[in-house]
Amino acid sequence: MLKWLLLLLLAGPIQADSWYEVARRTHQQGLTLSSQLPKGTWGGEMAEQDLQLLLGALDVLQGWGQGTDQPLSREVLHDTRFTLGRYCQRLRLSLSTLPDPQPALDWLAQVERLDQQLLSVENSFGGYHLPSQQQLAQSPFDRKWALPGYQDPPELMREARSIRLDVLSITSPFVYPGNGLGGLGLGYGAGWPGGAELQDLIVAASRYESVCNSPYEDVLQTRRAYERLHTAFDRMWPGALNNSASMRNVSRALDRLERFYKATDLP
Repeated sequence: MLKWLLLLLLAGPIQADSWYEVARRTHQQGLTLSSQLPKGTWGGEMAEQDLQLLLGALDVLQGWGQGTDQPLSREVLHDTRFTLGRYCQRLRLSLSTLPDPQPALDWLAQVERLDQQLLSVENSFGGYHLPSQQQLAQSPFDRKWALPGYQDPPELMREARSIRLDVLSITSPFVYPGNGLGGLGLGYGAGWPGGAELQDLIVAASRYESVCNSPYEDVLQTRRAYERLHTAFDRMWPGALNNSASMRNVSRALDRLERFYKATDLP
């Protein structure tokens, strides 16, 4: 019983700063667990075999923080999670045959937490914003991978379409203080429907919608088109924001997109 208590103290809760540290610590704790499993019994031998399979899957996670950096695909993440989940189930069944499985089950719960955290990475923006292996390994283990404002590509595409429609709905010239218009001190801004700035904004909005509606592997591939859209919007006459409900809609949408793209920054 004392050796099980010692193992439990060594295990403790997962509190490491990074994914790599968590994977390494959990793997080391599994090696300690292997030396503590009862020998010479059917249940102990089965648990040992299942544990070694699970340690092999954990070794893959640990390896993401070492060597040459590689991209992570949705398929790789799904396969890794599937393997972890299957071996966790097998080990849980074999541990149920042991007389005192609780410390090992506590360790297994930590592995299952790794699996759940990996699921949040896999689901980040519907699977279309994945870190590289080393980016994941170096990121905080408790990082929230859900991006603010939009859950998946269809939601972002709908926002891009709304922006384009709002921009196209601008049909009246904007009037601002200046020279002209019969000495009234009023003049037409460059952002009226024939103005160059508005035409640039229309082009940028259409381009952004097109990019968001096209197949891409990572949402970061849409970021340049968003930045061009934001730049074109900033070049419009500031008074247009007060004179057009559509422009105010675009402004609010761009604020949401700014928060969204800022959250995509990875270490």
